[in-house]
Amino acid sequence: MVNRIEGGVTGKATAKKPSGTQSYTSPAGTTNPTRPSLATRPSFAVAPAQPAASFGGPSGGGPGGGYVGGGGGGGDMGMMAAAANPSKEDFLGSDDVYLAALSRYNKQFDDLDADITRRRNDYTTTFDRSVRDLGRLDNGDWDFQNEQTAAGRGFQSLIQDFAARGLLHSGDYLRSQDDFKSSLGRQFTGMTDARTQFNEGLNSERAGGLTSRDAGTGQARAEALARYAQMYGAV
Repeated sequence: MVNRIEGGVTGKATAKKPSGTQSYTSPAGTTNPTRPSLATRPSFAVAPAQPAASFGGPSGGGPGGGYVGGGGGGGDMGMMAAAANPSKEDFLGSDDVYLAALSRYNKQFDDLDADITRRRNDYTTTFDRSVRDLGRLDNGDWDFQNEQTAAGRGFQSLIQDFAARGLLHSGDYLRSQDDFKSSLGRQFTGMTDARTQFNEGLNSERAGGLTSRDAGTGQARAEALARYAQMYGAV
């Protein structure tokens, strides 16, 4: 016979008789052979099941000992999340905003560089033609015999002038000849100095373009990495 406490009332339950009939003992001790209705039938509470013991890292040897080491799952999840994050370079390689800025700044510089190259080539072509028109030869001499050049025309005019006066063998003719050559030399020096200044200006312009491009792409990269940090919590 088992005693149970239900709502503060002590009841007594009797096991089935061999004949198959069931007796119910009321709280007053009287026996009623009739099975009670569900509305008046006393309830038998079932004790809650004990949680199954965890295995994987006991903290003690007895029942009720806790489990230590469950936090390792969180660490694994953290490692998995970190492994799922793209690298900075992979992120930059797929970030449309950064790639668009990179393309824009590179194109600006490429256009400038192409224009500088064109202007440099045009100037070089003009310079070479001017040098030929002046009468400067590749070996540094002057083409005095070619009247298609300034050196040739000037030299032949000098000869004719002193010949007409019968002074081709005079000291004045030799000095005039030297002065003419010096004049040609100053013209050539002025041309080369102008070419040097022009090229230096182009070089400075190109360097400024490089600086502007690098500053722009650097700023775009910094902004992209800020987006990376905001998305993945890393810098």
